[in-house]
Amino acid sequence: MVPAGDYADGKLSESKFNEPTSIAIDHKGNLYVSDTGNHVIRYIDLAKGTVTTAAGLSTGEKPVYAKGQLYAEGGYADGASSEARFLFPRGIAVTEDGGLVIADSLNHTIRYLTDGNVSTIAGVPAQFGHVDGINGHNLLHNPMDVAVLPNGSLLIADSYNNKIRELEYYQLPTNLPHNDQVKVVVDDSVIGFDAQPEIVKGRTMVPVRVLSESMGYKVESLDNQRTIELTKGEARIRLQMGSQLISIRNTAAGAEEERQLEASPYTKDGRAYVPVRFFSEAFGADVKWDPNTRTVILREITEVVDKLPAADRKSRAAVIEQIKGKVWITQAGGAMTLRAYNGMNLHQGDHIRTEKKTSAILKTVDRKDEITISENSELYISDLSNASQIKHTSFMLWSGLASANVSSLVNAKDSFNILTPTALTDVRGTNFVVVINPVTGIPTLSVNSGLVQGSDNEPARIQSSYILGSN
Repeated sequence: MVPAGDYADGKLSESKFNEPTSIAIDHKGNLYVSDTGNHVIRYIDLAKGTVTTAAGLSTGEKPVYAKGQLYAEGGYADGASSEARFLFPRGIAVTEDGGLVIADSLNHTIRYLTDGNVSTIAGVPAQFGHVDGINGHNLLHNPMDVAVLPNGSLLIADSYNNKIRELEYYQLPTNLPHNDQVKVVVDDSVIGFDAQPEIVKGRTMVPVRVLSESMGYKVESLDNQRTIELTKGEARIRLQMGSQLISIRNTAAGAEEERQLEASPYTKDGRAYVPVRFFSEAFGADVKWDPNTRTVILREITEVVDKLPAADRKSRAAVIEQIKGKVWITQAGGAMTLRAYNGMNLHQGDHIRTEKKTSAILKTVDRKDEITISENSELYISDLSNASQIKHTSFMLWSGLASANVSSLVNAKDSFNILTPTALTDVRGTNFVVVINPVTGIPTLSVNSGLVQGSDNEPARIQSSYILGSN
């Protein structure tokens, strides 16, 4: 038998937890607790001698445990603290204004609890990686702890990236005018207009020339000012007055696409106005509205992060079909190691480790993809999501050897990846083997059939071996 935690609010003497991993003292001298195995944040009122759930469950709700599982079922959701959901929350820290910062490890995000609401302030749920940039366009990989610096910025222990990351909060420029007019800020600069932006039918419309030029675009009027063309490097954007369609062309790549705006551009007093969301659609800028100061904030996105809907941990699983010798499982977010058995269900975030002269075969339940893990290997299930009927399957091979027999990916958006610390294989239905040299750490890919694409984007078709380069 393996001892497991539990859940109960109430008196201190009667309360129960499941692998609490972090404690933070608030300004009243009470305690927040990261109850990792229950995927919730608890609050200990020392004066009252009580434990309550601060975030992660509704009133009267209890964590759901599947049969034979040591940990409750987690998830992801922002919003009211009672509706918010976490996936193995770990390190926590109290901010100067009394909020709580939470390292939501297997959602690969940093969450913020304040005034009864939870929001995501770093990372993208169901995505992991290493990307710097503004909120909504940066990536973390299994963040384990957080700390608040004296200036209010955050330090993040980005565990699987082996990095300490810093999160700086955005602040509006100090010279922002204090009036009721609509204002526009690009990064940290206030944009001055010779004609004011205006709100038309609930949409903010701005003069296109001044704002485009401030972002480095050349602006040219064509067809008696009925057409506006913007150019910057290899990018060319064309829009027409009265039409919601815009044309975006990359002359170097020879690619062109059309996108639809939320409102048609128009001319007024000799100036062309466009909806402010145009700069998101056409320039790829991040656009935010600050209602307190009536300010539009545009910030450059240094690297685009493709968003995946948050994973539903209940949707997909892999099952161990065959074991040779002793194989060990560390379940997502847990500290205990369990001995694997035939028929054992595995989920996103679980680790599998084999010893000398041992091996295991696991298969995804729905797609029947088969992965064989050889001796002295460590494999991490990094993604088993099923969002919008798109199946994403991803494994991280930390050491050893793994082979895969992948079913055909019927849906073009489905994905199957095996990552190593230095490379990525992108699979479109194939049979292959990945092995990491224990001395050099260099992964080698042997392809038996089908198509595998390495991280350097050179495809390998039915080759005996393929050395994956580092990113």
